[in-house]
Amino acid sequence: MKLTEFQEGIIYAVVLLQKLHDQPTAGADILKESGLDNIDCSNFDDYDKEALRVINDNYGMSLKGL
Repeated sequence: MKLTEFQEGIIYAVVLLQKLHDQPTAGADILKESGLDNIDCSNFDDYDKEALRVINDNYGMSLKGL
């Protein structure tokens, strides 16, 4: 599934929430409520993947491509 620009914006906001404020719980909640908890993240850069990996590993997400 190709993400829309809006969905990519949600992902970037979650990454910033994790990186700048160490809020993986809030990030996980946002991803789940947005239906983005099982997307392919292989097109994101390493900075983004690092933050998403923390959320994925600790909150039972099914993010792929990390």
